[in-house]
Amino acid sequence: MIYPPVVVLILARGGSKGIKLKNLQQVGGASLIWRAARTCANAESIDRVFVYSDHPEILQEGERAGARGVERPAEESGDRQTSEEGVQSFLRAHNMGTADIMLVQATSPFLRTAHVDEAVGALHSRYSALDSVISVYPVVNYLGFFSPGDYWRPLYPERWRRQDFTPDLYAESGALYLSKRSVWDSGRRMRDRTGIVGVGRWESIEIDDQEDLEIANAIARGKETAHA
Repeated sequence: MIYPPVVVLILARGGSKGIKLKNLQQVGGASLIWRAARTCANAESIDRVFVYSDHPEILQEGERAGARGVERPAEESGDRQTSEEGVQSFLRAHNMGTADIMLVQATSPFLRTAHVDEAVGALHSRYSALDSVISVYPVVNYLGFFSPGDYWRPLYPERWRRQDFTPDLYAESGALYLSKRSVWDSGRRMRDRTGIVGVGRWESIEIDDQEDLEIANAIARGKETAHA
């Protein structure tokens, strides 16, 4: 079977409430947008990489890393617009044919090229059975609580030993969402028939505030130096 090409789209607004110009902040000596664009540009499974932004410096950084910068209209770059709306806006204005679309989040600095290629491989190997593939990390939740009312109830009736715990719950890392074009056209980023690509705990960090940025740089100094 011949599969549609895969196009990466990185949405990167200039505005940010948590950190000013967040997508241009550096982790491990490189900006977040550069890291995301270079990671995807290096993936063998990706046809094209686009950075969609309303900020000229973000577009330049994306192009410097091997992506194509596409200007995003200011009226479609507000903090109330969802990522799904951003993808639909891009697809309405730019002909991507039948390509599958991978949404990549620049604020997940430890996404690796291997994750990108693994996601595409997972979708292609089960193309008739899957609509989407997303990145996840295991939730190691020994007890956990939820509130059915005015008190808290443990998720599990008995506390397990850590060494006996096998996670059966995974959380979105937020780093990548790969879906068939029909999924994005429906206004969603995934459907029920979803595959997963696992990332490590330190790889799952997202940059939302200054503390996250400091933690990510500490990780980069340790993990990335060790793997250099």
